[in-house]
Amino acid sequence: MTWSIDPGSARSIISSARAETSSLDEAASAVADRFAEAARAAQHAPRTVGALTNLAADPFLVAIASVRRRIVAVTDTADAVIDVYVAGDLEMAAQTQAAMPGDGS
Repeated sequence: MTWSIDPGSARSIISSARAETSSLDEAASAVADRFAEAARAAQHAPRTVGALTNLAADPFLVAIASVRRRIVAVTDTADAVIDVYVAGDLEMAAQTQAAMPGDGS
């Protein structure tokens, strides 16, 4: 069995995943904005404002932030692994080339 990674393709996928995190940021921002608007609309109803504040801290928004952090961590790790793979591949090629007999010059 042979293994082969195309670093360019792999990095393209990583880049796409990272770009998608912006949609998570936009979703979290939109939800936070809606909570703020609702709280302003209910400014004369302190219990409602309190409930909205609690809801804004809901695990949903925390989960969005957690997913974003996880995507960043995974893509950073994958990128580092590709760097190690490329370095190992170059080292192996150099060792192989050094072990080969000269070209006769």
